[in-house]
Amino acid sequence: MPCQLFYDSSHLLKHPLRWASLSAIIYGMSGNYKSIQTPFIIISPLIAITSALLVGAIFILWAGGNPLVAYGVLVKESIFTYFGFDNTLNKMTPLFFTSLGVLLALRAGQFNIGGEGQIYLGALGSTLVGLYVQGFPPWLHIP
Repeated sequence: MPCQLFYDSSHLLKHPLRWASLSAIIYGMSGNYKSIQTPFIIISPLIAITSALLVGAIFILWAGGNPLVAYGVLVKESIFTYFGFDNTLNKMTPLFFTSLGVLLALRAGQFNIGGEGQIYLGALGSTLVGLYVQGFPPWLHIP
């Protein structure tokens, strides 16, 4: 039987995993698409984290350091000290809100690839408002 790419595709617009459904239609798979993707949802972040740590360890070894000591200091200084935790939260907050914006767009069925640019333009816009807009009370103007 030939591949039925354009058979009833109206369910793709409502389905949250519509591209997985489209690939399942193209390749002739049937059944529950979420059960097919469940192991990949769990395994793919673990593979990404492990590979990033391994690549970092290679660079640390290449520079003449000990990766276990370096990663221990990274965790200790970024989580267990006051200024390190403050700096971690300070760097994490814009990325967290940007990822929420991208997630919201993806849940709405749109594809957003401009998260980093949105951070930069938002910072530029808030700086320009802070510099050139006068007359706000200090409690509203400073943040």
